[in-house]
Amino acid sequence: MTLRPLLSVTSTSLFLIVSLSDSLAQSDSRSLIKSNMLSQYAIIKNLIDPRRTGVHLTGREPQNLGTCGDMESLYFGIHSQEDVTTTALVRIAGHYYKWEHELPLLGYSLGIVSPLIDEVERRLLAHVVAKGGDNFQNKLRPEAGQLAKQLNAVKSRQNLRAKTVYFTDECGGGGRAFAFKIPKQAHLFLISEFFIELCKKQGFDPYDRRKCNHWSEIPEGADWEMAGTYTYTAEWEDGTTRTARINFDKMLGREFRVSK
Repeated sequence: MTLRPLLSVTSTSLFLIVSLSDSLAQSDSRSLIKSNMLSQYAIIKNLIDPRRTGVHLTGREPQNLGTCGDMESLYFGIHSQEDVTTTALVRIAGHYYKWEHELPLLGYSLGIVSPLIDEVERRLLAHVVAKGGDNFQNKLRPEAGQLAKQLNAVKSRQNLRAKTVYFTDECGGGGRAFAFKIPKQAHLFLISEFFIELCKKQGFDPYDRRKCNHWSEIPEGADWEMAGTYTYTAEWEDGTTRTARINFDKMLGREFRVSK
């Protein structure tokens, strides 16, 4: 099986057919991703909203090609490093869309950008397929750094009126910190809208935490940076449950308090 033919698949209906047939043989979302990374990557990439993949472009200063972790931890809901394969695939897709949508705004045409980022995507996917998500950041840094050098060389060679670019993943994150207040004898579980949609595409019930195993249990007193839309389920020992959606971008204050 080669990488390129699978990466050229773009039909949403084919994504769904592949994901449903694969899900019949797998018991949960994470296992399905690990068993068929490329077809699952195609689904992940199709779900990513390019409006959520980068920082606002400002001023004349050089622009960072990195996401600073905002995309993964805030909007896509990756708060744990336990599932390194899914994290790596989401990071590849997110960076690809950031570059595809932001670089033309910086003065680099898609004719210049597309072949370069396609090649970076291919090499990063080959790494994950061969080695899983372990040490993915050590692969991303040199690949993205080389992309920045290539773009700056094109800018100089063609005398483009484009911004200089660079890559670093050591930068301040976005979002706001929220303190979670959870009553005694209650448990709070949280999942991003992104993972809700991913589980649906895979053919899993997104509210079945065993099948759609991207839910995070939030401990009392946790202080997490959050952004975007999530679904939460609160469960009490007396059998009471409460499920609702929440948009952290629109919340007032810095405290998330659970109540019956």
